[in-house]
Amino acid sequence: MDRASRRSVLLVLGSVYGALTLFPALGAAILLPVAETWRGRVYATAVFCLLALPPLIVRARILRGRSAIGLAVGVGASFGVLLFVLYAASPDGRPLAGSPLRSEFLGDARYRRSAVATLLPEIDQVKLATYVAPAIDPIIDHAAGRRIRDMTMPKYRAMESDPEFAALGTVLADAYADRDAAHLFAYAPSHDSAEHLPMIVFLHGSAGNFKAYFYLWKRFADRTGMIVVCPSFGFGNWNQPGGIEAIERARAWAIATLGADASRVFLVGLSNGGTGVTRGARANPGAYRGLVFISGVVEEQILLRAGKDAEAGGLRWPMLFIHGDRDDRIPLQDVTYSTTRLRAHGAIVDEWFLDDEDHFLFFHRDNEVLDRIADWVKHIAQ
Repeated sequence: MDRASRRSVLLVLGSVYGALTLFPALGAAILLPVAETWRGRVYATAVFCLLALPPLIVRARILRGRSAIGLAVGVGASFGVLLFVLYAASPDGRPLAGSPLRSEFLGDARYRRSAVATLLPEIDQVKLATYVAPAIDPIIDHAAGRRIRDMTMPKYRAMESDPEFAALGTVLADAYADRDAAHLFAYAPSHDSAEHLPMIVFLHGSAGNFKAYFYLWKRFADRTGMIVVCPSFGFGNWNQPGGIEAIERARAWAIATLGADASRVFLVGLSNGGTGVTRGARANPGAYRGLVFISGVVEEQILLRAGKDAEAGGLRWPMLFIHGDRDDRIPLQDVTYSTTRLRAHGAIVDEWFLDDEDHFLFFHRDNEVLDRIADWVKHIAQ
């Protein structure tokens, strides 16, 4: 191949490589100045080194000069060092000794410390997502991204400054792979071993089991004296095979391990977690004292079938619906349609619709939402 042909081939390959690496390069360029942690900045630098390495290797093979080879070797060595630093500084996912926080894998899977999505702290993943989302999500514009960032970062900063939560790392790698790793977060407030506490089983929405959810529910548990269990199920598609089993696995484990009161278990779903609430309730109607939907998908036809199939007849669970009137993912009118049908069939339905709130009200109004759930649960559990 003559020089002109070789140059044309390299130009084509370079263009293809540039197109393939454009998105990770832009992500790293955004992350480098905005990262909340030093690990986030190291991660961005490592991405740049990795992306630069293939062109440098090709250049070194063509030029065969010492400077070209030395540059490729130097960048490769730098990437290796940065990767080692990230791995060494990353938590191993195990709770600190003596911590009441639990992060359990109930099957054969284990914490994926070396996964690409585990090496980047969750706080930096969430912050980066608020900058990137407007380019890939038609519902989120730049103003919405900034609003999400403003409501999530204070909570993440507080959480990451807590050594007990920092030690848990992140399980978002399993979410991105849509992999059921039989994982859960759990917390039981201090209590007498003979006492059986009521329990919340919380089902996350799309994009996975963010640790910040567990952080907020832990505060709820301390205020109410309730056990909280937050099972993970891949990306959050609870309607897929294995979703019901993941819910039941978490509920049974908490009853057997933490001594939760089996007669006072409440199933709570956020966003797409609502599909898990409806399907989990239908699969085991007698297992739950009440159902809560937070900005949730409501499959009322499944609940109505469950009520019809129940031995006692009728809809046996009280239900609480919390929703924002500006939710553009799950419109409020869809929720009110469902609650109207449920109420018409005898369901005990409580509604709390928040003015000027969108789909992310759980982070924006977390204290009020959790207080409302606490009051409702206390009333139902009496």
